[in-house]
Amino acid sequence: MTIRLLVVEDDYDFRNILQASIQTSNEIKNTQYVCDTAGSVDEAKDLISSQKYRLIISDLKMPNDGDGLKLLNHLNDIGFDGKFIAMTGMHDENTARQLLKMGAANILYKPFSIQALIQTLPEYLEEKPKNNLQDIDLRTLIQLINIEKKTITINVYVRGHNGKLFFVKGELIHAEYEDLKGKEACEIILNTSSNKEFSFTKEISAKKTINMPLMNLLLLISKDNDEKNKENKEKKNKETQNKKTNVNIDKLKGAMETLKKDMGEALITSDITMIKEGQILISHNPDPKLCALTTLMIQQIIETVNKTKDFKLGNKIILRLEDNKSIITLFYGDYLWSMMVDKDKIQIGLVLNAIIPDTLKNLEIAVNA
Repeated sequence: MTIRLLVVEDDYDFRNILQASIQTSNEIKNTQYVCDTAGSVDEAKDLISSQKYRLIISDLKMPNDGDGLKLLNHLNDIGFDGKFIAMTGMHDENTARQLLKMGAANILYKPFSIQALIQTLPEYLEEKPKNNLQDIDLRTLIQLINIEKKTITINVYVRGHNGKLFFVKGELIHAEYEDLKGKEACEIILNTSSNKEFSFTKEISAKKTINMPLMNLLLLISKDNDEKNKENKEKKNKETQNKKTNVNIDKLKGAMETLKKDMGEALITSDITMIKEGQILISHNPDPKLCALTTLMIQQIIETVNKTKDFKLGNKIILRLEDNKSIITLFYGDYLWSMMVDKDKIQIGLVLNAIIPDTLKNLEIAVNA
């Protein structure tokens, strides 16, 4: 099955990173994501007129021809029946309310975890009846209660346990889940995404334990979730990588320290990455955007060269940049080691003839340890 998505973002690099990450994900088995991109609202409208999208992820602020709100308004006018997710670096409550009123499924505040977004894609792409209250996402529901300034209690039934969310004039004042109260209870209720049902009562019998605006609370919980997901992902990836390859992380760290010592101030940034997963194992002065672009570029080069029998790649690729800088990428097995070097601060002959061979040897030792 093929599912088509659209990313609307004026930042060329971020747009392409997001596209590549979505298209290479496998969150839904036997499903291929086709992700189109647009750099402006007008370009997005042209694509929407000729393609059917299940999900559109759009930046809010685009300087050329409008913004995400204009695009969402257009989608409503033409009867778009997919989902819309907004991306923004501005934490503006009025804009958030306007988006939700207009039907946005979610708002992502930059910087956000691309991996966390990808993991939730099945949630947004699952086809559900639109006339059943139980099919409304709980986060969307409580934001609607906030917008309408309702005084109400939501009784939430989560995996056989009862929870409660108490609202007064649209603000969440208290939450309960088993023995937990306040923010901790709210976090558990919101983060349990399956086997969830809810009902409503108008009686409020709770003391105030949550003392921040609802939108701020949701942002705080999302931030905590991103940090936990990042920690869990790093732990899981490390365990998986060690299991699959027996790579010695300590030796990789030692190899990076040796490179830093040999290069000195000439080493601007460096990352050791798994090619297929795109996962950074070890880094020095990390530049995530540069790392993602380099990994994507090397993957495409390897794939292209492998399709022809006329050429065979060596173990390094060198890109010469402006300002007398170079990106040197070494690869061994499933691993890439990329580094940006300032050639004004080191003799390039020393780098190519001594430091790089030693670095490749250290990478091989760590992988085969």
